[in-house]
Amino acid sequence: MASKENHTKQVSVVVAAATEKARNLIVDALGHSKTSVVISQASSPTQAMAACQREVQPILVTDAEFIFAALEAFPDKPSELALCVVVVREQVNDCHTAALGVRAGIDGVVSWEDLDHLPHALRCAHNGGMYISPDVARRITGELLRLPAAPVRLDTTGLSPSVQRVLRLVLKGLSNREIANELSLSEASARKYTSHVLHHYDCSSRGELIARWFSS
Repeated sequence: MASKENHTKQVSVVVAAATEKARNLIVDALGHSKTSVVISQASSPTQAMAACQREVQPILVTDAEFIFAALEAFPDKPSELALCVVVVREQVNDCHTAALGVRAGIDGVVSWEDLDHLPHALRCAHNGGMYISPDVARRITGELLRLPAAPVRLDTTGLSPSVQRVLRLVLKGLSNREIANELSLSEASARKYTSHVLHHYDCSSRGELIARWFSS
């Protein structure tokens, strides 16, 4: 079983941050990942976009100071170009940025204080899941709820028992593959159930659902 991890396919990671210090901190944290990663760095949104376009299924890891410019550079939401994990601080501006990122469809949020969680967030994103550091989730929900949007319906009355089981696993951050294994479903069925959950609660991403759910 131990050797299985060693044969995991390499993951392409684009580390994009405005300062060299921030990029180095992220790269150091990724060095502790059990997943084999190939890292390239970018200091501007244009470089980040070009790097993501060169890779196959890349994961963009960036910080809150960078994500605004990156979102402007990407005509579509980040998930159309690359999976995206954002690292944030406790400042109000970072919380607001993280909320906007979640609404835009990013695949993970990690705090600088819990940077050791970054490899786990990377694995979740790569496997089709979503991870938000618990402290970050609490911080950004207030900002997320201030953004113009119809309030999420937290009532599960309209969900079948099967979909409710999937909902509980999505809220735990499990990927479609993990949900399929947990519930003895095909991955296609898990993906269908997850899409139904997001549509039911009018959420554009797993991150938005998680953040808004736990704010209630």
